[in-house]
Amino acid sequence: MRVYDHFGDYMANPAFAAFHDLCVRAFAMYAEGIEKADLSRPIVDLMRRMMYVAEASSVGLRLNAGWALSHPAFSLCRDRYEQCVRFSWLVRQEDAREWYRYIADYYLTRYRLNNAFAQNGIALPINLDDGLGELAPELRRKFNYWRDTPVDQIARKRDALAGITMSKVDREGLFGLYDSIYRQGSSVAHYDLYSINMLGLYDNGPGLVLAPDPSLPIVTVVHCALFDIVQCAEALARADVPAPTELANELIGQWWGCVQRTGLLDGPMQPNPEA
Repeated sequence: MRVYDHFGDYMANPAFAAFHDLCVRAFAMYAEGIEKADLSRPIVDLMRRMMYVAEASSVGLRLNAGWALSHPAFSLCRDRYEQCVRFSWLVRQEDAREWYRYIADYYLTRYRLNNAFAQNGIALPINLDDGLGELAPELRRKFNYWRDTPVDQIARKRDALAGITMSKVDREGLFGLYDSIYRQGSSVAHYDLYSINMLGLYDNGPGLVLAPDPSLPIVTVVHCALFDIVQCAEALARADVPAPTELANELIGQWWGCVQRTGLLDGPMQPNPEA
């Protein structure tokens, strides 16, 4: 990608560069593998669209982090966490029920947008109402399931499901990162005082500067790499592509090796003894 030519000075940091490289290799693994899938299957087409958004978010996170733009990077880290959690919850299902709920939410969104524009007197060139207004209220409420289920509940239930990649990636949990990533990232997105107080005075050589903690760019990329590895591996497995087990094991093993060398992650995230 040409955007990689425009990364900031943090790319010179060995830890940052190592985790960035893992992100690149994870999506390269996905791109090579997905071409072997049956691209005519609707589920594969839908996942390819979801993975496009995932990669764009990952690149945006790393680009911001590379320039030490830690607030937007952390906001995107929150997004990557939710994307990975929801995607993984879907692809680990043994039936299509959750996928139906995911698709139903699309039509509910169209219905709400159609009403919102109408209430503001805006005439749209297309009608976004797919007939939901004709359904009984209790049926319309069922369409709220996808967006009404909290992310932490989905993460907890996702972790309880069996993995699908047949690699060590299956052992990586996501629920333990909810507080540290999703909640903190939500503070950034909500612009609350916690977000503002992430700023402090740091020595910049010539003098003190007001900035986020200098370690935050690396922290965000550490987590981004994990989400990318998990999602790319599971996308291939769900697309019925023979899982590149050795490469997936190598990526997650190197991720843990880099984590241990940086010493950035403690507490609920500890290396899996079998990884």
